[in-house]
Amino acid sequence: MIRTIVMAAGMLLAAPVAAQAPAAAAAVAPVDPARLAASRALIDQIMPPAQRDAMMTSTITPMIANMRESMTKDSRLAQMVSEDPRVQPIVDRFMNRVIDEAMGSVRTSMPQMFDAMAIAYARQFTVAQLNEVNAFYATPTGRAFMAKMPQIMADPAVLEAQRATMTASMGRMPDLMKEFQAEIAGLDKTKK
Repeated sequence: MIRTIVMAAGMLLAAPVAAQAPAAAAAVAPVDPARLAASRALIDQIMPPAQRDAMMTSTITPMIANMRESMTKDSRLAQMVSEDPRVQPIVDRFMNRVIDEAMGSVRTSMPQMFDAMAIAYARQFTVAQLNEVNAFYATPTGRAFMAKMPQIMADPAVLEAQRATMTASMGRMPDLMKEFQAEIAGLDKTKK
């Protein structure tokens, strides 16, 4: 479960960062080809190429729904909507654009992300370890585990925990933004 959450969140959030940091990855030592082959086989077992798009969509969709709900619960936004109901369709269009953009980024970055994950697995695990994990996911229990992942991510308990985390984060954002803006405003403009 954690692996899928990390995959989904990583793919959702890392695409813009990955595009900015290709030089840093080049400095890392190459991986053992046997480990890389074993890690690619594992990734193909966990998320078969033909099912990746559907799996990522079904995993990310509940997270995005939670993000949308957390945003709509923001007291400032709720006040704007209550003062002028015309704000709600604008919020809805904005959220739809954000979701479309995020999903487009995920789909575009999936090949690079899966390649990067294969390299990371190859650096962290031996061929034997990768083969053992792969063997588990090839079992009926392993396949059932992965097949149930979207339902697990959409489980009310998981959604509530995500929602609580996002709501708390959104609640802290105004103060963080004020601190950030004050720090920038406080820079001595004569020094650079």
